[in-house]
Amino acid sequence: MWRPEPVFQPPAELPAHWNEHLPHFQQDWIRKTLFRASAKTGKPDLVPQLKLWWYPPQPPLIHAQPPASPDLFFCRPLFLWMPLKMWSIPLVCVQPACSNHKLTAAGLYRTVRKVLDIDGWYDLATEYLECKRCKKKYPAWSEDILGQLDMGHRCQFPALLTYRYSCDYRVLRMMRERTLGNSVTQLFKKLSEEHSEAWTQRVLQYLTACEPFTRSTVIHPPVFAEPPPLPALPKPKWLLAVYARDVLMRLDEIKAKITSVFGSVLKMDSTKKVR
Repeated sequence: MWRPEPVFQPPAELPAHWNEHLPHFQQDWIRKTLFRASAKTGKPDLVPQLKLWWYPPQPPLIHAQPPASPDLFFCRPLFLWMPLKMWSIPLVCVQPACSNHKLTAAGLYRTVRKVLDIDGWYDLATEYLECKRCKKKYPAWSEDILGQLDMGHRCQFPALLTYRYSCDYRVLRMMRERTLGNSVTQLFKKLSEEHSEAWTQRVLQYLTACEPFTRSTVIHPPVFAEPPPLPALPKPKWLLAVYARDVLMRLDEIKAKITSVFGSVLKMDSTKKVR
């Protein structure tokens, strides 16, 4: 029975601008997992079956060879946000002169953001959207685009992003209950503990994989690379700025909650008198 030969796909390279933002230990697995070389141009194209979360390959349970580098033990997830390409949601230009002209895809956004999570970090990439009428381009994570999505798709975006801040909403939720002892300094200590423990586990896995090869009878045992240092956490002042940004974005919701409970009654002081 004749079977067609599988089409050979040459290895793809990462987009040039992604190499500038991704650390070296992220580049190899993202290149192999997310991209395929175009048969016509040879340039990197995204794989057909897209999804939101992409996770790096896990180290093998048993190592037949000494680990070449610690990179595989310290990879982090990637979140890919492409609402137009994934769901074909109609998005329009917000410029008044464009009269809701439809946006079109304009490739991948050049910047890959590093987002703070509870026990580590992850990378976030998105698509570029362009208005053919005014030539303005929008990254798909901007509020101009997120504000056009329905709640079901909007809630799948996991982080608060500005040009200066990148923070997962799970970290922000830990600051929303402003009770006694729940300060940004306390949150910083909790995040430091979570990040440190998660990083220590990765280091132990790497050293455990290296340890059997140091006890071999070879005259010159292999030399292993040092584990990378723990990435520094943002300072409490940074966390407070992110929390303030989150409050501003939810200002209408906060006002609605207050007026639904207290109505239009204004309490002037700490007494029971109502003015």
